[in-house]
Amino acid sequence: MKKASFPLTLSIIFLLGSTFLFVGLTFGWFAKAVVIPKGSLSSGDITYTMTGELVDNTVVIVPGFELIQDTYYLTNFSSVESQLRVRVAYWAYVREGLSVVPQELNYTNTSADFIAVVFGPNFEQDGNNWYYTDDPLISGPDYVIEAEEVVIELLSSIIYDGTLTGIDFASQSIYLKIIVEVKQASNVSWSELTTIDFQTGT
Repeated sequence: MKKASFPLTLSIIFLLGSTFLFVGLTFGWFAKAVVIPKGSLSSGDITYTMTGELVDNTVVIVPGFELIQDTYYLTNFSSVESQLRVRVAYWAYVREGLSVVPQELNYTNTSADFIAVVFGPNFEQDGNNWYYTDDPLISGPDYVIEAEEVVIELLSSIIYDGTLTGIDFASQSIYLKIIVEVKQASNVSWSELTTIDFQTGT
C-alpha cells in the first residue's frame, strides 16, 4: 500500500508545482524586489526626512502583490516655505509585431495604466504630477507648505494590475521610479529632492 501511494503523492506534488509555475509565467514575474533606502533629504533650505519601506528582497512578485511594505511619509523640517510634488514612472511591456519591448510610462490614474498607485489623501493630480495640498480651496500647484514641522503621507500602495499585465510581462524585470520634487514658494523652478529607483532582475 505504501509503495502504491508514493507515486500518487509525487504526482500530486509535481502537479501543484507545475500549476504554480504556469500561473507565474502567465501572470507574473519570479524576481526579487529591492529595498529602497530612506533618510534625511535636502535641497538648499528645504529639508525633509523620509520613512517607509518596500517589500523584502526575497519575496516573489506577481501582479496584485503589494510593493509597499510600510507607507512612505515625509516630515518637513524646512526653514522656508516650500511646495511638493511627486511623479511615478514605470516600465510596461508592449507588443510591437512579434517583439515585446519595454516602454516607460507615467502613472496617470487612467485605464491605460498597468499599475495602481495610492497617494496620500492630500495629493491632487495635475498632468503626470501629484501635488501636495492641505486646503481643498487651493489647487496643488498653488499650495504652499509653511516653514514648520508637518508630516505628509506620500504613498501607501503600488501594485501591478493583474487584469492588464498578461503573458507579455512574464519573466520581465519590474522597474519603477518615484520622483519627489520640491521648490521654494517664491522660486519658479522645481528641483529633485529624491528619486527612488526600484528594479528587479538585475
